[in-house]
Amino acid sequence: MEAMSVLVPVFGVFIPALLLPGPDFVAVVRSSMTRGTTAGLLTTVGVSTGLAFYATLSLLGLSAVLVQYQWL
Repeated sequence: MEAMSVLVPVFGVFIPALLLPGPDFVAVVRSSMTRGTTAGLLTTVGVSTGLAFYATLSLLGLSAVLVQYQWL
């Protein structure tokens, strides 16, 4: 029960933050509105590629840490 008293405020901040649009959303909408659908789709591909790259680097870094410190 003590864990719930900690998690409720965290979720109270985290969930609304997930619902708010971020800079990627703004970039895609702006590109679509000013340059058309094709530019919006290309912006989406670029954003997705960048996020996949960051996720891959994060996983590789985590793997390296876990290999180095097996007790974790």
